[in-house]
Amino acid sequence: MDIWSHGKMSGYFLNLYRVELPHLFRTIQHSAKELDPACNLEENFCGRELGVREEESPSSFIHLLKTKMEVRLMEKTLAEKDEAFRQRMKVIVERWRALHAKRAQLKDHVQKSGKIIKENEEVRILALKIDSKEREENMQKESELLKAKMKLEALRKEHLKLCKKVQKYSVFKKYLEDVVKISQFEDIVEVASRYALLVRTHKDLLQSQQGHKELTEQDKVLLEQYRAEKEAEMLQYKSKLAQLKLRFDQAQTDIRLWETCWTDIQNRTSKKTKKLWSIKLAIHDLFQSTNMRLNADCKVSVDDSLKQLDMIKQFIQYLKDIHLCGGQEEAPVSSYTDEAKGGLTCPDNEVSVGWEGKEENPTDIVD
Repeated sequence: MDIWSHGKMSGYFLNLYRVELPHLFRTIQHSAKELDPACNLEENFCGRELGVREEESPSSFIHLLKTKMEVRLMEKTLAEKDEAFRQRMKVIVERWRALHAKRAQLKDHVQKSGKIIKENEEVRILALKIDSKEREENMQKESELLKAKMKLEALRKEHLKLCKKVQKYSVFKKYLEDVVKISQFEDIVEVASRYALLVRTHKDLLQSQQGHKELTEQDKVLLEQYRAEKEAEMLQYKSKLAQLKLRFDQAQTDIRLWETCWTDIQNRTSKKTKKLWSIKLAIHDLFQSTNMRLNADCKVSVDDSLKQLDMIKQFIQYLKDIHLCGGQEEAPVSSYTDEAKGGLTCPDNEVSVGWEGKEENPTDIVD
């Protein structure tokens, strides 16, 4: 909220309580035709007052006096009201100032209180942390104290047990003293050390025997495993040997069968070879007779039966053509093939062989 000054507040309330004068004392409005410093051309009125004319009647003058008295009375009343208003405004302004001062004090107090509350909160949090830490430490100390008490109780029990043992074994002290007197030992400590040495030696012997026994057991186990592995291997080898024997017997049986088959194949091959040689001899004989018939000397290999057959086919075709032409020695040109035109052709040297007429019938050769 803004703080108003004394002048602003006075002007505001004067505008609220503005009093209008009677009609006679108002300014005369007229149209300003000439420029006059007393005239306001913007609002179109003149500030000059209209005086009372002498021609007016006495009643108007009396009325004017009454009006002036009323105006004075009103001005006096207005002055009193203005003074009262000014006094009230002073009081209000003082109150406003006091309120703003109090507000500033309250604001400072709130800020200080906030700081104090914040500090108190921090102190409270710190105190809680310290309290929790102390509580944890106390709990830890209590647990340690409880453990120490339990340990102390256990030690007390152990002490009582040892005291009972001492009382129980006190008889042996006298016995050991008597032993020292009659033996080579000088005191009880030496006897005890010798006994401890003997006990330790006995324990070492027992441990070594136990170790040897364990090693023996391990060796036995390993031996049994080795025997089992070797027996399994022997069984595998025996089974493999049996399989190999079966395969060997089967192979011997197959050998007999294949030998029989091979003998049959050789027999068939020999028969077919004989037939082939007889066929080759027949072809060669036919080829030789053809050459003798044609009086030709074709250089064809003895083993080349295909070329010999080719020559024989050409000769037979030639004889067929002659037979179709009615026994004439020369057939029509149109009835011969390209190979038979002009005579037979030898496959090797391509020598044309002519036909020489003989008295015997050519059909006999074909037959």
